Amino acid sequence: MSISGYGQFYTGMQTTFGKNRIQYDDERTWSYFRYKKYDVYFYQGGLSLAIYSTTFINQEIAAMSKKLDYNLQKKIRFILFNDLSDLKETNIGLITKEEYNTGGTIHIVDNKVFISFNGNHRDLEKKIRKGIAQVMINELMYGGSTGSTIKNSILLSFPSWYVDGLVSYLAEDWNTEVDNIVRDGIMSGRYKKFNRLSREQQHYVGHSIWHYIDERFGKQAVSEVLYMAKVNRNVESGFLYVLGMSYKMLLKDWYEWYKKRYEFDLSDEFEMPEESILKRRKNKSKRVYSRATISSDGRYVAYVRNEIGKVKVRVLDLEKGRRNTILKFGYKLDEKTDYSYPLITWSPIDNSLT
Repeated sequence: MSISGYGQFYTGMQTTFGKNRIQYDDERTWSYFRYKKYDVYFYQGGLSLAIYSTTFINQEIAAMSKKLDYNLQKKIRFILFNDLSDLKETNIGLITKEEYNTGGTIHIVDNKVFISFNGNHRDLEKKIRKGIAQVMINELMYGGSTGSTIKNSILLSFPSWYVDGLVSYLAEDWNTEVDNIVRDGIMSGRYKKFNRLSREQQHYVGHSIWHYIDERFGKQAVSEVLYMAKVNRNVESGFLYVLGMSYKMLLKDWYEWYKKRYEFDLSDEFEMPEESILKRRKNKSKRVYSRATISSDGRYVAYVRNEIGKVKVRVLDLEKGRRNTILKFGYKLDEKTDYSYPLITWSPIDNSLT
């Protein structure tokens, strides 16, 4: 991989990337690496971050093209910020709509992906994958528009889980974290009426639906469903022509597929207690339950309850039917909630919760 262009320019209070003007409270000197399918912009202190990103971006664009059976028509521009505080100093949040952001500190406008670095390269890679996936889906389905520039009416007909879930499915392999969250949603019955769920929860619903399509019908079915939906300007036609089932049938089959799978896993680990013991209290709309994990002896179930930032780690004693809170922290805040923390697991050595 060779650099087809390198440049540098100075900025005071504002920088223009394409048609989008980004404002700052300080002065920066921006540099960029230019390639055939993407550009990477960075500023003072971000050279190593940019070099690391360029190699990863190159391989991920190729991988994403294969997954979607689609080649990029328009170059992607990645604008890297050394940390979140630098990103917050800009007006990015004002020129992007929250509903089109893919989560975390990544913002997308047209073919431009704005990413902040938190010191974790694994998180950086995940953000890059999400950015590539989102831009490619936008180009494939809408002709490239996103954020405040979306004008295509087809977007309005998509279920809320559709695009967010697809981005998550493409950017992140099925793993224990996602599986635990989906397991909790299915087994609690909360996913039966997922239209009432929060945007964050529907993100995982969507991921699980695309994963189900992949597992049940093959990876190629995913790109075929997208193509048919685009051609017919109708979401349901994609499922009907490719999978042979209506949207309603798809959701029913998806739910039963996971329910049977999780019930089998559960029965294989321990004898099911009386239904009254496991009966979940009525969930308030802003409470999210996740990370459900069973101790090796099958007696305890630990889980996390997050109420817009106020977190409790609780343990259910399946024999006595008692719930105990073993850890609590945070405050209720009216801002985007981080549901990725804390991670909990049972130690295989002494059966303690860590």
